[in-house]
Amino acid sequence: MKSKEFTKQFLFQIQPGWKIIDVGAGNGHFSRLFVERGAIVTAIEPSSKIAEEESIQVIRTNVEDFIRTDVGKYDAVFIRNVIQFLSKDWVYRALFPWIDTHLVVNGLIGVETFFKEPSPPFENSIKSLYGLKELADEFPGWQILLKDEYEHYDSDMRGKKRLFYATDLIMRKVAPKEV
Repeated sequence: MKSKEFTKQFLFQIQPGWKIIDVGAGNGHFSRLFVERGAIVTAIEPSSKIAEEESIQVIRTNVEDFIRTDVGKYDAVFIRNVIQFLSKDWVYRALFPWIDTHLVVNGLIGVETFFKEPSPPFENSIKSLYGLKELADEFPGWQILLKDEYEHYDSDMRGKKRLFYATDLIMRKVAPKEV
């Protein structure tokens, strides 16, 4: 499944000691994979059931509140199946600029989201859909390491089978060119 390729490619880039934000960490599955690669993880999840571990700091809040207060620098930001439930205006106006400011040069962003509503649709309505070009255009000059749009049939987090329309993007922040 292509979603696994997204995760595999993101994991492959992680270096020991990296500070990573896992936005919408859920049960902590991906946070633990990052720790296995030697990363120090900040897991953002309001309803998190993640146990605090030595290399995982769990912040039980939403991403909107987190970015208003956090001033750290990070080597990677992982956002999987989150931004489609947020206002697109807020994502473009607040979240992506925050990431640009708080991600170190040569840092990574990995975004997995939807370009079309799943079938059958979720009970909680999706607020925003993102095409691949649209997402990449928000980070001009960044190096694209993986980009894909695809359909896949799988179970959601509650076990219900759905047809998903996924957008996957992994990019590396590059140093601004000097004038």
